[in-house]
Amino acid sequence: YKIEAGQKVNLPVELFGSKGSHSVQLEVSNMLPVNLQSRLQYLIQYPYGCIEQTTSAAFPQLYVGEIMHLTPKRQKEVSNNISKAIQRIATFQTSNGGFSYWPGNNQSEDWASSYAGHFLMEAKLQSYFVSEKMMNAWYVYQRNSANKYSTQNDGDHTAQAYRLYTLAKFGKPEAGAMNRLRQSKSMTPPATYLLAAAYAMAGKSQLATELLAQAQKLEAKAQTLDYDYVSYTYASP
Repeated sequence: YKIEAGQKVNLPVELFGSKGSHSVQLEVSNMLPVNLQSRLQYLIQYPYGCIEQTTSAAFPQLYVGEIMHLTPKRQKEVSNNISKAIQRIATFQTSNGGFSYWPGNNQSEDWASSYAGHFLMEAKLQSYFVSEKMMNAWYVYQRNSANKYSTQNDGDHTAQAYRLYTLAKFGKPEAGAMNRLRQSKSMTPPATYLLAAAYAMAGKSQLATELLAQAQKLEAKAQTLDYDYVSYTYASP
């Protein structure tokens, strides 16, 4: 039940089972319940596998302690997993600074490079050690990829928008590439939201607000269209 300020709600409770064995728990929260406690073990995973699996295992662990209580033992496990993920991600870095899908591969993967770089920046903000040499090489790859990108490419530009967001978050936004993408006529809601975030991160709040409004219009329209933008970003509908 969503209860507005000043509103009263009667909550019907159906009792079942043997008399005297019933119990009821009422939870009140200012955010939607996500039942994190039952998902805790799922979130706190040792990082392994490809670049996407490694990053996905560690990324939520940066924040789990902010929204629920962790015992000292759990916190130590979380910190160890994040540190191991950072070390493992370093083994994916290629000669051009991006990150490959598997360790030892020579080809950088666009979305994975943005995703892993985003995680590394967030980890560094929480005082985990992240090699500056690794991040500087990653930045060169992201900058070069952003400036080589053609908005005439087929697709929805979500990968480019995410790349531009990570560059802005790194403190070095690529204004030219951002402006070129903003002029594209084939933007989807995810790409537009990410580009808005990039402009916001770069301190361009007015452009960010305009893009948010544009994204909302695209989203309303997309409900009647079959957008196929999920596979390249490892997402599902």
